[in-house]
Amino acid sequence: MENSLLLQADRDRFWHPGRQMQHYTEADQVIMKSGDGYYLQDIHGRQYIDANSSVWCASLGYSNTQLKSAIIAQLDQLPYASLSAFSHPPVIELANTLCSLHPEENCHVHFTTTGAEAVEASIKIARQYFKQNGQPKRTKLVSFKGSYHGLTTGALSVTGLDQQREAYEPLLDGCVHLEFPHCLDCPWKKEPISCDNYCLDSFKSSLQSIEPETIAAVIIEPLLASGGMLIAPANYFRRVQAIIKEAGALMIIDEVTTGCARTGTFFYHQQLQITPDIVLLSKGLTSGYQPLAAVIVRNEIYEGFKGEINSGREFKDFHTFAAHPAACVAAMETIRIVNNPNFLNHIIKIGAFMRHSLDLLREKFDCIRCVRGVGLLNGIEFQSPIQSARRLSRAAMNYGLIIRSLRDAPHVLAVVPPLIIDEQGVEHICARLDKAISDALNEPSFE
Repeated sequence: MENSLLLQADRDRFWHPGRQMQHYTEADQVIMKSGDGYYLQDIHGRQYIDANSSVWCASLGYSNTQLKSAIIAQLDQLPYASLSAFSHPPVIELANTLCSLHPEENCHVHFTTTGAEAVEASIKIARQYFKQNGQPKRTKLVSFKGSYHGLTTGALSVTGLDQQREAYEPLLDGCVHLEFPHCLDCPWKKEPISCDNYCLDSFKSSLQSIEPETIAAVIIEPLLASGGMLIAPANYFRRVQAIIKEAGALMIIDEVTTGCARTGTFFYHQQLQITPDIVLLSKGLTSGYQPLAAVIVRNEIYEGFKGEINSGREFKDFHTFAAHPAACVAAMETIRIVNNPNFLNHIIKIGAFMRHSLDLLREKFDCIRCVRGVGLLNGIEFQSPIQSARRLSRAAMNYGLIIRSLRDAPHVLAVVPPLIIDEQGVEHICARLDKAISDALNEPSFE
């Protein structure tokens, strides 16, 4: 299709997710045609550094021959096999590999297609587990304000972003959202030096007020990505795990964003020194080359679903394209690449170099409040609440830089490049961002 026809059809026929189509004009249109490394190219031949990893998925960039060859070879051998009736070697190998990476190797993996579906599955696992094992009152789900878990009904119910939920309420009953602790703007207006772990006391008292015997699970996004790249105090989740265990509930860690080496370890919860009951992966699991998500479950929970043929204890969850053979081999190749000590060390080093480079911008521009992140998951927070970051993301496109403000924290720019980024790439990102900030500051209405 010619470019002019593509542009017209894009406006007339394609209903873009999350866009107000009434105001979607030619100025908004960017249609990507190809990618190479950490660069993308649109239909007009303009090239961009992708500092967004296509919404944090494209961990290994856009031209990884190892991934592409594995996918093609699998499609030649077995393009599809329904897991409702069969198994296949790639899904078995992948499940075995993910279990070997988990702190408790005696675990089990259920696959879905997307991160939101993985969240849905984890909710169902928690509720069904307790219902058929003598605790049917355990149905409540606890999560944190500012957390993002997906836009399907169950996932949206535990998502802690009011603006995402309000159009679809009422959602699932029994969902409670607690304050997420972050010391820069403490929700309780405490000072880190003298707070005496008030956030932990608040979490424990909140569970008590909910009635612990009614809680099925606490689902945690361990770093609030969409909510502003917010990081909890050190050791917070390790101590939270003990509180959850004391309450008798399950601990679900949503690592759709933080997992698969994005933070410098394969699981972010390794750095947090916790062992969840359920771990969720997606996005970087296949580097975006295929759709896939994983739900990793401790053996004790898995055993709670065993019973006689007609007991009804089997887990009733099936997705047509979950664990597609090509997706599984894409995940296996991704894991082989990213879970290598040298590669993980690269992520830690280049992540530190990126934060240092972004801090130099903070020192130059008073409009930047702070820079924060872990590994190659970073955010730049601006002083102004609304306009700054959104305008900057648009200005950056003029300099060939894809960088996005967070929809639910629009004063924060997410800097999440592919894991293959190098020092030269980081320098280019910062140089282009420097120009975009300078241009924006010269606009009279910049706030």
